[in-house]
Amino acid sequence: MKKRTLAIALALLTLAGRAYAAWGMENWKEGQMASASYGEKAGAMALNGLGRILAAIPEIVYYPYAEAATEKGGVEGVFRGLGIGLYHLGEDVVVGVANLVSAPVPGYHGISGLNRSK
Repeated sequence: MKKRTLAIALALLTLAGRAYAAWGMENWKEGQMASASYGEKAGAMALNGLGRILAAIPEIVYYPYAEAATEKGGVEGVFRGLGIGLYHLGEDVVVGVANLVSAPVPGYHGISGLNRSK
């Protein structure tokens, strides 16, 4: 039962990230991060940081599955996907924590533009 609950939670997190990007929220958030208004900038940076940290969780599951599902996948695809997933997980966590911690700093607009298709 715990495995099923974990699988459902990871699937929902993955779908939530895709829905977030599909609604154009990523562009809105980056526009807000570049805002001259301190309140808009700080809120968007905190949202970006938290979003990246939460989006990092399904990376470990998504990439091994995606790489194994390709034509040349198999065991090699699982290991290649695991490496890709670990890389993107680390990138998302580092950028997320940096943006979350630096959100209150006036004049600093955070790290953005590292978007990739998921």
